[in-house]
Amino acid sequence: MGLAYKLKRFIEATVCAMVYYSGLIFLVRWVVRKKVVIIRYHRVNDENDAFFPASRIKVFRNHVRYLARWCSIVSMEKAYNYITQGAPLPPNPVVITFDDGYRDNYRHAYLELKAVDGTATIYLTTGCIGTDAVTWTEEVHYLLKQTSQEQLPPQPWV
Repeated sequence: MGLAYKLKRFIEATVCAMVYYSGLIFLVRWVVRKKVVIIRYHRVNDENDAFFPASRIKVFRNHVRYLARWCSIVSMEKAYNYITQGAPLPPNPVVITFDDGYRDNYRHAYLELKAVDGTATIYLTTGCIGTDAVTWTEEVHYLLKQTSQEQLPPQPWV
């Protein structure tokens, strides 16, 4: 992993710790108390692959436990009904979503959500279901991972 990636993760972790341990998290929760917060994930695994970044399982577990304790994890349908029809929602509603429908969403994230009776919406890349096809982003990641080049040559469009 590059220095920029490590620095970004360090800054994110530091800011999160400051908000949490300073007590500002209560202010944040008060500000968003009547809004629906949507949290998006892609992958959940411990593979530590720089080309296929993921939330670590333990980190996701801690996120879910925190949300279950301090918020109300609700379905996208309930959030939609609240937004469009004014249907009631529990306090501090949070929707959890996953983009692209990776297998680890089921293998790891589902187990953590099930443990707290939580729910999530998974957006599937339907063109890949039942085929050997992969998304173009996975194809690019795979090709970059396989190359022996340390850098790509400059391109006129860059």
